[in-house]
Amino acid sequence: MVTKTKTKLAKSEEGKKEKTKQENKSTKRKDRTGLPTISLLQAIKYIKDAHKIIENRLVNSDKLAEVMNIKKQYSSVVFGCLSSDYGLIQRVDAGWSITELGKRVVKDDRDAIVELIKKSNILNQLYNQLKDKDVDKSYIESLIKNKRGNYNVSYITEKYMEVIDYLNNLSQGNAGRTIIKKDASSLQSEEAEMIRLMYSLFPLEKNEDIQSQLQRLIKLSEKMNMFALVNTLCGAKPFIKNKDDLNKIAEPVIKEFEDETGLILFPKKQLRKDKKKNEEKNEDDNKTEE
Repeated sequence: MVTKTKTKLAKSEEGKKEKTKQENKSTKRKDRTGLPTISLLQAIKYIKDAHKIIENRLVNSDKLAEVMNIKKQYSSVVFGCLSSDYGLIQRVDAGWSITELGKRVVKDDRDAIVELIKKSNILNQLYNQLKDKDVDKSYIESLIKNKRGNYNVSYITEKYMEVIDYLNNLSQGNAGRTIIKKDASSLQSEEAEMIRLMYSLFPLEKNEDIQSQLQRLIKLSEKMNMFALVNTLCGAKPFIKNKDDLNKIAEPVIKEFEDETGLILFPKKQLRKDKKKNEEKNEDDNKTEE
């Protein structure tokens, strides 16, 4: 009995330490932008993916990372944000479970989404001030500038508009409805820039300015929480000097981008064609050397 009690206490202490660790990690982006590390829409996706598999069950960290399709090295950041910033998952002893709020979010309960908005101070201020109003992007940006100055205005505006678009597509509850008029400038998003960079780099038409394009791609990947892509690009960047070096990492980078965004960037047939062409070129080069 004493041994069981000690084991239970040890697990409880381990859970508390892990929770504190998650909370500390979850505040990194908040300090800079006022927003959680994981965007609200990405948090919703994670909890929906998890609920499909685990439903109401208690699972360990490895299983939760698996069902959310998160690499183990990033799981503590994601779990910390989902639990501390959004309240979608909770620690139970040494495991994790989906909270009641999380279950409501999975069902696309409109009022539950509004609760998530209210957990972010800046999003909550914008929502309270703009609900039931007909506004455009420039008006939202001016409000943010008045509250925070010019720091991260575009990023915060983009994330707020994403949430409102999602919310406006839901029919449940009595929460206020914000109507946003999208002007042409809203199409010049970071996502669009990232896609353009991917197209220009993989496959690359010219050797010019590879390093600066890669660095910009890394920054955009970080902003959109594409941790796997950031890891791959950072690891490869020091070894990339020209187009041939870049082609060596093209397929895994494209696959990670497509997996995380759901977009098909290049036809697979073209990738196989390029790979075959490179292999034939290498064979010819080897024969020439012989």
